[in-house]
Amino acid sequence: MFDIYGIFSRLEPPNFLVEVLKKSKVISKADIDGDIKSLIECPDNKYFLYEKEHFFWEERSYWPLAYSTLFAQLTNIVKLFEIELQNRNDEFSMFKKQINVEISSEYARNLPTVLHYAMASLGAWVGGSANFQYFSHFATKPQIENNDTNIAYAKQIGYSDVLSKEFTVSGIINIPARLALPLVSAQKNKSMFGSIGVNEFNIANLPAEEIFSEDKYSAEKQYAGFLMDKYYRTVFTARESNNNALYGANSVLRDHYEEFYNSLKDYDLIRCKHYVHPVIEVSTYQEMEDIYQKSPVEEKEGCFFEVKLHSIH
Repeated sequence: MFDIYGIFSRLEPPNFLVEVLKKSKVISKADIDGDIKSLIECPDNKYFLYEKEHFFWEERSYWPLAYSTLFAQLTNIVKLFEIELQNRNDEFSMFKKQINVEISSEYARNLPTVLHYAMASLGAWVGGSANFQYFSHFATKPQIENNDTNIAYAKQIGYSDVLSKEFTVSGIINIPARLALPLVSAQKNKSMFGSIGVNEFNIANLPAEEIFSEDKYSAEKQYAGFLMDKYYRTVFTARESNNNALYGANSVLRDHYEEFYNSLKDYDLIRCKHYVHPVIEVSTYQEMEDIYQKSPVEEKEGCFFEVKLHSIH
């Protein structure tokens, strides 16, 4: 059975829980020596975790009464994702004999809390996933929540003060090697971080040709660490900042919308993953309706707009 002793050691009983336990009829009838809060928080309390058909947690305190349902849920999540990955591995077993196929965990991040996310990633990893998706969350949460931390990490990687601040403003998260490498090395696949391959690019929107030049690549200054796009979770090896980007050209639009783009008069461009999107200014609702009628609808859900209103003086 997997090890969750670390979670137990981090639990601290909140005051409201102690009050709830005091009012419990079960506890009030029990023979308790001393204050209940002391009993719950007692550092000498010995607890035991073992598996005998089911997962068992035993100790002298009342923690199992308060948290047994939560831990049952967490262990079930681990087991569910373990089985799911094992089934996926079995489905691809035929292809594995012909080509080197590795199955990655992609859905753990859809769970409702960070704790559930971590357990689902653990289950997938136990089941044979090539990656441990939760690692990317763990390695980027402090930088996302605190700009100063992200700037400090960029400087640790080797970037200048100016670039460190520009990265932070533009949504680039900095992950120094001392933080990233232990996590990456723990995975089966060393070329993944999160659920996306490092230095991934889109074959429909290839980077500039010199990116693939061995001389060009070897001449670039390499840094110890990774950069992550905060919005798309795409990871790149940290390197010298220049005009070449693995996302591809900054003027490439989605090819199956060509007729629609040609029908527009004036528009700006904004970067997204692998492509750019048009930014169209309208003055009336009717103009927006006209644009919608021209646009091809590829999904049943319809077309989505990002609307930004400008105040009129």
